[in-house]
Amino acid sequence: MYKRGYILITSISIIVLIVAFMHFFNTSHNAWYSTKYEKTQHYTEPGPSHLTVVYERTYQSKQDLITLQVDSLYKQISKGAFTYKTVCNRTYTLKGFDGQTTFDISSAASACFIDGTTPHRWVKRPTAENIQGTPCKLATTNVNGERYTAWYNETLPHCHHNATPTDSVSGLIMELYSQSGDYVLKAKYIKQHIG
Repeated sequence: MYKRGYILITSISIIVLIVAFMHFFNTSHNAWYSTKYEKTQHYTEPGPSHLTVVYERTYQSKQDLITLQVDSLYKQISKGAFTYKTVCNRTYTLKGFDGQTTFDISSAASACFIDGTTPHRWVKRPTAENIQGTPCKLATTNVNGERYTAWYNETLPHCHHNATPTDSVSGLIMELYSQSGDYVLKAKYIKQHIG
């Protein structure tokens, strides 16, 4: 009689533990799934960003202005059930002004950067300086036997911290000088608009 009561109590205890474990597992699993599912449903892509840089350019004692416009759009790519990859697509527009007319020189936009599809190979130097309140580093290159020195910024144009740029262009030139002094490029106006 005592043995049968012990077996009955033990059996009931085991059943209660199994039911409690199943309830706990289902509740926590549903909470985990709901959280992940809500993240999936409420994901919002970062807003676009726009960078405008107006350069003053001096070439053989003649001065003009050129404007670089970088428009960044972010696109979400799903990878698996609950993870996302965000990429940054950029378009570059470069326009010059001769005082009366505007001309499109977008094909030369990469010349405003030191990395990526730039027309020249730049050598980075361990020198830093602030230009217009922007931290810049030094780089040099040789073009047709003449040395050029550039101060560049590594953080412009802005890219959302979770996004990967689809291009390899970086190192925005803030100031550029030829050794002879015939060519000078200086950023006079910078505006970054995010969202």
